[in-house]
Amino acid sequence: MIIDLPDSTDFENAGLSLLNTSLDIVFNLLRDLDEAEYLGIDVEEEKDEYWRRSMPLLFNSFSVAQQAFEFILKSKICEISPYLLISGGPKEWPRQSSQTDKKFSEFKTIDAHDLIQTINTFSIPNKKISSTFEEKFNKFRNKRNIIQHSIDNNLNIEIKEILLYILELYTELFPSETILKFRRKFIDLLPLHYLHSTDTKPFIIWEFSILCKFLTPSETKKYLNFQKNQRHYYCETCLNNMPDADNPIQLSYLKPKSHVSTNLYCFICDMNYPVLRQDCVSEECLGNVIYIDSKLCATCMNEN
Repeated sequence: MIIDLPDSTDFENAGLSLLNTSLDIVFNLLRDLDEAEYLGIDVEEEKDEYWRRSMPLLFNSFSVAQQAFEFILKSKICEISPYLLISGGPKEWPRQSSQTDKKFSEFKTIDAHDLIQTINTFSIPNKKISSTFEEKFNKFRNKRNIIQHSIDNNLNIEIKEILLYILELYTELFPSETILKFRRKFIDLLPLHYLHSTDTKPFIIWEFSILCKFLTPSETKKYLNFQKNQRHYYCETCLNNMPDADNPIQLSYLKPKSHVSTNLYCFICDMNYPVLRQDCVSEECLGNVIYIDSKLCATCMNEN
C-alpha cells in the first residue's frame, strides 16, 4: 500500500514558494539597478556590464522558475489522481511494494516532459493546458536542462525573458489572480517583515512600479491589469506607503478613460476610488481629479 499520498495543495504550495524565490532574485536585481539610477549612476552606460555580471543569478532564477511550474503542473495531475504521477511499471517500483507499506516519496515520479501530456489525457476539456503554454514550457525546459547538466558558453538569458515566461505561464494557470496579489502574499511572509512588523506595501509599490516601466503597454495590460498609456495619478492610500517620500509614484488611472469619469482605479490596491472632476485650486496644477473625502488633488496631492 502506498502511504503519505500528497494532495494537489502540497505540490501547488511548493511550486508557488519556488516561484516566489525566482521572483525574489529578479526583483532584487531590478531594485538595485533602479536605486543606482536614483543615486545618480549612469545606468545606461553601466547596464550591459551589470547584466553580464548578473547572469549566474538569472540562470538561478530561471531554473527555480522552471522547477516551480513543474510542481504546479504536478498539482494539476494530483487533482485527478496522485497515482498518475508514479512512473514506470511494477519492476521499477520500490522493492516489496506489494507486501509492505511504501511512502509515495519512495516512488519515482514521471518526467517533466510527460506532465502536460498526462494532464491533457485525463483532464476535462476546460482543464487542459494550451498548446502555447506547452510550447513555451518545453522550450524553456530544454534550456534549463542545458544550464543544469552541461556547459554552453554561448548560452545566456535576459531578465525580461524570465519575467515574461513567469507572467505568461502564471496567468494561464491562475487566471483569477494577478501576479501582484501572489507576490504580496509571499512578501507578507518574509522573515524580515515578521521580525520588524513592517508594512510590506512599500516593497510592492516599488517592485511593480519598476516592472511597469520595464514592460510594454500591452504586457502591463495583459499581465498586470495596468493601463500604461493612460495618464496616471497618485493614489492617496498608496502615497502614505511610498518607499521614498521625495520620489512618489503615480500608479492610478481613470476607469473608464473619459474626461467626465468619476472613478479612479489603483492597480496596487485593486480598488476604485470616487473622485470629483473639478479644477485644482493650485495655480501651478492643471489637474481636475479630486478625491471626494480628503479633497486632495490626485495630480499634485494639495488639499482643495
